[in-house]
Amino acid sequence: MKKVSFINIEDEGIDLILSFAVSDSELFSIESLILMRTPIYEPLLDDHERGVAVSFKNHEQSSLLKSVALGTDIVEITDQKNKYIMDMKRVDKEELNALEEILKKMNFDNRFTIVRI
Repeated sequence: MKKVSFINIEDEGIDLILSFAVSDSELFSIESLILMRTPIYEPLLDDHERGVAVSFKNHEQSSLLKSVALGTDIVEITDQKNKYIMDMKRVDKEELNALEEILKKMNFDNRFTIVRI
């Protein structure tokens, strides 16, 4: 399980971005799990290329988001290749509410599922 220190949401401009600051086992080491969608450019893509791109550590090739499961203190993110279980205990309630809202906005065409666990 990956421990999330905080989240960042960008909802202005062209991109919709949700990033999780993941604490690594090393002291003071933070890596990012990023969910990004650019709806304005998606009509230029083939259907199978559309959706939310998921990338981790900024060096892995992204894959498309399949599902997000929202729990009280846990968020499970599943893409085409991986499943990430995120410990959200350090994230405050307002940020968790904002997280759910940006996910709904990213899912305007139901490309992935959002469930409560």
